[in-house]
Amino acid sequence: MILIVVLIIMAALVSMVLVLERRSSVDFDYSSRLLMQNQAALYFSSAIKVAKKLLENDNNSYDSKDDVWFNLPPFKASNDSLISLSIYPVNAKININGVLDKDKNLRAKTQSAFLYILSDKGENGSELLKNLLLWFSPEGVNDYTTTPYKPTRKPFYSLKEVDYVKGLGSFSSKFHKYFTAANTMGKININFAPKEVIENYLPKLSDCVDDIIDYRKKKPFKNITELRNVGCVSDEVYLKVLPYITTKSSLFDARVEVKIGKEDFQAEMLLEREGKSVKVLKYFEGKGFYE
Repeated sequence: MILIVVLIIMAALVSMVLVLERRSSVDFDYSSRLLMQNQAALYFSSAIKVAKKLLENDNNSYDSKDDVWFNLPPFKASNDSLISLSIYPVNAKININGVLDKDKNLRAKTQSAFLYILSDKGENGSELLKNLLLWFSPEGVNDYTTTPYKPTRKPFYSLKEVDYVKGLGSFSSKFHKYFTAANTMGKININFAPKEVIENYLPKLSDCVDDIIDYRKKKPFKNITELRNVGCVSDEVYLKVLPYITTKSSLFDARVEVKIGKEDFQAEMLLEREGKSVKVLKYFEGKGFYE
């Protein structure tokens, strides 16, 4: 009987030790993860300061891919920590909220660009444009009674919100190179805009888009008048596109990726530059918000 009692006690003790070991392991993993998250947060904070300082110290009257802030290599913060910071002008893209802009010309250009860019990528552009416009209408609310996010009929705060529109579930990941939810004032930076943006947002330049891209590879456009140096851009076309092009940016998308060991952490912020002052307008932690 004594032997049986001893064995029972030993079995109970072993079980208790195993439970405590599992809990300790879970607690250790949680503590390690929390430590890395805190470390990543510190790196995010430092990256914001670096991005702001680089933009504040940019004395050029134009923005181009030759700028220091655009060509930042990854930085090794410690033996197991790597930080990557990328800064990109938002007005290289089309403001998705322009589909309802009060300016009828700007509204038409945005809707047309949305239609053709999506259609070129194999999507049903006309159907998705209809769904997008319905999102902003009172009638559109009825189509989202079972979703966790209801239409506010207000401009999109982030491109990620567009994913809730019917049929556009992966819009932010597929089309963040061409669209933004930030206010670009209807202008695109000719030094950064992708080919698809130029030829669909400014269709009058579609015949010259390859020449424009070749030109800026050799040297950036320092001001919008230099667009006339591209041989195929006539004076008539130049005057037509003049209100919608720029070589300067005031809004920037800054993305930070921190790799600590095998763990990855991301943060993204929308920066606004006014003169020599730079401030954070929006801040997200995680991946996929795209402004």
